[in-house]
Amino acid sequence: VVEEEDVGVVGGVEAEGLLAAEGFFGVELAIEKGEFVAIMGPSGSGKSTLLHLLGGLDVPSGGEIVLDGQTLSNLSDEALTILRRRQIGFIFQFFNLLPTLTAAENIALPLLIEGRALPQYTPQINHLLHLVGLDQRGDHKPDQLSGGQQQRVAIARALITQPALILADEPTGNLDSQSGKEVLAILRRACDEQQQTIVMVTHDPRAAETADLPRIDAVVLSHNHYDHAEADTLKFIALRDNPEVFVPLRVAPLMRSLGLERVHELDWWQAAQTEAYTVTCLPAKHFSGRTATDRNETLWASFMISLRGSNKHIYFAGDTAYSPHFTEIADVFANIDLTLMPIGAYLPRWFMREVHVSPDEAVQAFKDLKAAKMLGIHWGTYDLADENLDQPKIETIEAAKRLSIDLNQIHVTDIGAHFTF
Repeated sequence: VVEEEDVGVVGGVEAEGLLAAEGFFGVELAIEKGEFVAIMGPSGSGKSTLLHLLGGLDVPSGGEIVLDGQTLSNLSDEALTILRRRQIGFIFQFFNLLPTLTAAENIALPLLIEGRALPQYTPQINHLLHLVGLDQRGDHKPDQLSGGQQQRVAIARALITQPALILADEPTGNLDSQSGKEVLAILRRACDEQQQTIVMVTHDPRAAETADLPRIDAVVLSHNHYDHAEADTLKFIALRDNPEVFVPLRVAPLMRSLGLERVHELDWWQAAQTEAYTVTCLPAKHFSGRTATDRNETLWASFMISLRGSNKHIYFAGDTAYSPHFTEIADVFANIDLTLMPIGAYLPRWFMREVHVSPDEAVQAFKDLKAAKMLGIHWGTYDLADENLDQPKIETIEAAKRLSIDLNQIHVTDIGAHFTF
């Protein structure tokens, strides 16, 4: 059924007009190269049908689909088969690996079908095994791999021909929660690092969120408490983004154990430079330790991020109590453009005073730093301490008024809101 002939683009793919199937019509898509798009909907809503149409596995009763300048409906069956083999990578819920082939051989399968000489592709196969975290599993057969590992092989197989489009049909639907996170992280990393266009069908909102999460280029970590150096999140970021990580002394081994490779371990007043920015490790008043037996075995810190292009300085206070270190930092960094200051988890004061600033102290620290703007962090997402969820925001604004600070300098965003600096 063709209702109109407007044209949209799907990452090398154009969808013209309205595509129709039983209970499914009226679709126009516009997806650019390098995008990660999630298609959501309940079972039976046509998600997989749409994916099959985009992949040339089904034929629409109207409209057109164009991949990399080629209109699918104009191709012969043989030409369409070749296009699918070379230009589209498929990832299915149930892996579809050949049981008699090793992981490396399953990855190479599209090349074997093309009749290509495999030895020249060995470096590429090894790179993909590394990308999906299976460096030591290349010679394992599917029955020697977990479900999550089999899906990683399927992802590598989809990437081996460097296709214009990856189509993923419920790629986490047959996996446990942790394996699902790891698979999504790999897909996101392929999109970010290789400009791979991905269209993923899912009914899981957590999987869909991965498509929207921006790439994380760097992580600064003030200390190693389990609620800040949270293992599952850091493993996910390591797989997805492989960011640079800046931590205080003796925290690097924990980071590397979680899969983070580019770790800079710094003492107070020590700096690390990249092409885009410099990170300086600075004092903070807190304590470190993930258990009751390792308290203060590692350093705790705050950080200054100095951006080279804009010459701006962003101060991340981390978790800290109020102390003279804020004034000391201001003496060294004369022009601080933004401070990220914790304002939550400050009650009861008899316990929190030595580790967390109160909203009053956070605003006073901002004043000590002589910074241009302050963004309140570490509050509002869940019950951290005895205060009400919105209490830190209210008290921060009241403290700014008492100290006669222009409220345009103080920013406390609502939950889920964005702050642009």
